Amino acid sequence: MIRQFWRQSATLKGGLGLTGAMASNTPSPNSELNVAGLTGVKFYNDHLFARIRKKYNVPNDVLRSENFSFSDIAKGGGKGGDPMARTKDKMYFVKEMGAGDHKSLLNILEEYVEHIDTTDSLIARFVMHFNVPKPGNPKKPGKNYIVMNSWAPVVKTADVKYLLDLKGCRDDKILVKDGESVLGVHKRFFKLHMFCGTCCWSAERKKYFEGKKEAFAFNFNLELNPKQRDLVLKQIESDVRFFQRLGLMDYSLILTILERPTNDFPNILPFAHNQPHVVKYRGGFRAYYFGIIDFLQDWSFGKKVAHCIKATFAPKPISTIEPRAFGEQFLGHFQSHIRQGEHSALNPEPRHAENPSEDALPPSADGGAQARPRVFRTSFGMDASEPIELDGGPGNNKVLDLVMIDAV
Repeated sequence: MIRQFWRQSATLKGGLGLTGAMASNTPSPNSELNVAGLTGVKFYNDHLFARIRKKYNVPNDVLRSENFSFSDIAKGGGKGGDPMARTKDKMYFVKEMGAGDHKSLLNILEEYVEHIDTTDSLIARFVMHFNVPKPGNPKKPGKNYIVMNSWAPVVKTADVKYLLDLKGCRDDKILVKDGESVLGVHKRFFKLHMFCGTCCWSAERKKYFEGKKEAFAFNFNLELNPKQRDLVLKQIESDVRFFQRLGLMDYSLILTILERPTNDFPNILPFAHNQPHVVKYRGGFRAYYFGIIDFLQDWSFGKKVAHCIKATFAPKPISTIEPRAFGEQFLGHFQSHIRQGEHSALNPEPRHAENPSEDALPPSADGGAQARPRVFRTSFGMDASEPIELDGGPGNNKVLDLVMIDAV
C-alpha cells in the first residue's frame, strides 16, 4: 500500500510516467549466464539487468568459478549484516538478499534501471539478481542474491585516508581512518553499562564515537573546485529526487579519500568515468570517490516505530524520517558541507593495464578483454588489483566494513 501510494503520487505530479510490464517475481533459467559453475540457478528479470551490463561492459560470466566462489561469502559489515563476498577481481560484490530488500528491488526495478541507464547517477549498479536452489533439492528455490559494483578503489586498507558512511545525520560514521579500520561498537539497550558514562566505554567504543562526531561535522576537509562540486551536487540531487519519487529513505553516501604525493590514483572504470575527483592538498594530492548505497528501504511500519523511539531518545538529526524529509536533509547536508575551493581540475585520464600482474584472471569464456581486472600501477609500486590486506591478514572480518561495502 505504501509503495502504491508513492507511485500514484509521483505519477500524478508528473514524476515517473514509465510504462511496461512490472518486474517479475518468478526467476527463469538463462544458459548465457554463469554463477560459479552451478546448475539450476535462475535469474530475475534479466532483460532489465542486461541493459546495465551492456552500458558498463560487464561480461555475462562475471561470476565464473575463476572469479567467484560461494565459499567466500561471510557476514557483511553493512547495517543489515547480510552475508556477502567480493569477486576475485575486486570489482563486484555478491550479496545475499533478505526478503525486504528482494521485494523492494522488484517493486522499483523498472524505474531503477531507467534511472541508471539514462542519468549520470551515483547509485550502486546492480548487474544481476538470481536465486540458487536449496542444496540437495534443486527443484526448490533457495536464497536470493544480487550482484553490484564496488565504489571503492582497489587499494590496501593502509593506503586509505578515510572511508566514510554518510547520511547527513547523527548516524554518520568513519569506517577507516589513517589506514586503520574503526570497529563499530554500538550503544544498545541491552548493554546497560554503556549508559553509565564514558568511563564504562571500551577504547574501541570511544574511537567509534569520536569518529561519528567527526564524520557528521565533516571535519575531514572535503573541498572541491567549482566544477567538481557542481557535478557532485547535481548527481546527488538527481538521485535524491529519484528516491523521493519512489518513497525510499535511509540511504548512504559512501566516500573514499586517498592521499598521495603524486597524482597517480586508480580509477573505478567502467562504473564512473568522472571519478576520482582529484585536488591539490597540502603539498600533495587528494582523491575523492563517491557512491550511494543502502537504498532499498521504504517507509515501512517498522521504520515508523523506530522513528517514534529515535525522535524521543536519539540525538538529532536522525535518519529514520519519512522519505521526502530524509531526502531534503540528506541533500542539504552535502550542499552545506562540500566546500568550494579554487583548485585546478586534476581528474586523471582513464588508465589501462600495461603490465598485468602474473596472477591476473584469464579472459572470459567469450574471449572478451573486458573480463580482465583493470590494473593500475600506483605510486607505491603495488598493483591496484592486489587484494586489500585486512588487519591481521586476509580473512579477518574485523574490517569487512571496507572490504564488504554494503551497496543495498
